[in-house]
Amino acid sequence: MSYSDFTLMKVKKDFGLSEKKINLFENAENTEPSDWLKETLDVSLELALSSSSEKARSEFIVAPILLEIEKRNHNVIKLMIS
Repeated sequence: MSYSDFTLMKVKKDFGLSEKKINLFENAENTEPSDWLKETLDVSLELALSSSSEKARSEFIVAPILLEIEKRNHNVIKLMIS
């Protein structure tokens, strides 16, 4: 199923799933993005919007965020590329 055809309601129906809402991050602190992340997302957003590939659009947005998370939490979170 392509991403543009995906809906939560369809997946719940097709797989007989139910939804339970809980607050996973109630104790999480708000954090301001770094200047690097802000600048990178400014550029990446333009590239993502001009891309015809759904995969490319998501990668231009997701990858910088994951890099920022790893940079801030290098002793806890490690990105591994295989």
